[in-house]
Amino acid sequence: SIDVDNREIKHICSGLKLSQILKNVGFAPSTTQAMKLIQAGAVYINNVKVVENMEVEENDFILKAGKLK
Repeated sequence: SIDVDNREIKHICSGLKLSQILKNVGFAPSTTQAMKLIQAGAVYINNVKVVENMEVEENDFILKAGKLK
């Protein structure tokens, strides 16, 4: 099964790398683990899969991260 956590991010994140945001909101314990989620194709911003550690330019978005159980 897939365990997906879904959070609406409403604080200022603009200019941060996605791995740092994943760590900051508690989806990953470290940026290294966040990178593994991204590389596994388990991270979505506004329901669009993200496959690289991009700099996030939006301030208001829905972030989803999931992993296989």
